[in-house]
Amino acid sequence: MKWIKSLLACLMAVLLCAVHTKTDVQALSVNDNLVQDLSSTYAIVIDAETSEVLGAKNADEKMYPASMTKMLTAIVAIESLPDLNQQITITDKMLEGLFNADASVAGFIVGDRPTVEDLLYGIALPSGADATNAVAYTISGSLEAFAEKMNAKAQEIGMTSSHFVNPHGLHDENHYSTARDIAKLLQYCLKNETFRTVFSAKNYVTSSLVSYPAGITMSDHVQTKSEAMGVDLPNYIGGKTGYTGEAGYCLAAWSSANERTYITVTAHSEEYLGYIPDTAALLTRLSTWKQNVLLSTSTAVANVTTGEDTITVYAPDTLVMDLPEGTETVVYIDLPSSITQTYEKQQVHGFLTVMADNTVVYSKDIMVEVPAVKGIFNRLRLKIAEKFD
Repeated sequence: MKWIKSLLACLMAVLLCAVHTKTDVQALSVNDNLVQDLSSTYAIVIDAETSEVLGAKNADEKMYPASMTKMLTAIVAIESLPDLNQQITITDKMLEGLFNADASVAGFIVGDRPTVEDLLYGIALPSGADATNAVAYTISGSLEAFAEKMNAKAQEIGMTSSHFVNPHGLHDENHYSTARDIAKLLQYCLKNETFRTVFSAKNYVTSSLVSYPAGITMSDHVQTKSEAMGVDLPNYIGGKTGYTGEAGYCLAAWSSANERTYITVTAHSEEYLGYIPDTAALLTRLSTWKQNVLLSTSTAVANVTTGEDTITVYAPDTLVMDLPEGTETVVYIDLPSSITQTYEKQQVHGFLTVMADNTVVYSKDIMVEVPAVKGIFNRLRLKIAEKFD
């Protein structure tokens, strides 16, 4: 009867399909230790290209962003003032209250006519509230109206847990965000070439001004302070610091390692300039991370036999994750090794799980569907085969 079984095997059609997803792709909880030992109360690390969260610490809790706010101000200004050579006259209104608030400034004074480019560097390098106010008044006529524009942009970006009331980040109970939202903001900003150029600059000299005919010389605060502290920031490209008494020391930064771009956000460190050793620790660890293809739709994850036929089961999804060097990954599949064909269509369910360092990073139901043999003649052949087996 082997010829009958061979004929029946040729008539079989096997369909592999995905069904209800029990657990979507997750961030590696095992890698939360990437951020847990930081002095910062809030932190998050993401892959800028894939949005994969590599580590998180209180990332969705409300916190005060301080001058990290200025990234939002800058991107709104870049998108609203496309002519970087446009000159803007500094007025009394733009500087009002900044001295009493002990705000950081770039050094512009009333009557100066910096370019939009000068103001952007004034926002990025010395974290100048005078520069943020200058673009805010130029674009919207008031700080309040500009804050509305900021909130609209934040919603567009997907910063669902943030609210802004000023362009500079000076403390206000109603001016808040989360580490995750700040990461989303920087991720959005990095799509803009002007932003990347300005916020990664080490030094800049403004155009000639009334107050400074030779221009104002500006330097990157992060690089200057880290060098003074003797702390290396491997693969650091750029970012934006922040500090108020309520916000603590904060830094949103981006770096590049092993052909990946990483965004790190650390906030509310009570240690003086605590964001520097925190970010240094993160960048050192990330220098060993690489992108790994753990599954692809061409990956065979199991073979299931049906008589003399074999069904090759393929992964229903492609799973790509950033992982530290040396991470042990294992793919498990819970399926019977063999299926006996019957008159009726069969649905055989299984479960696919991927683990990295003993932590589940992906799990999904899969189903192998074996249709019934069609036609009375074929059913009869099957009956005969079973009787003489």
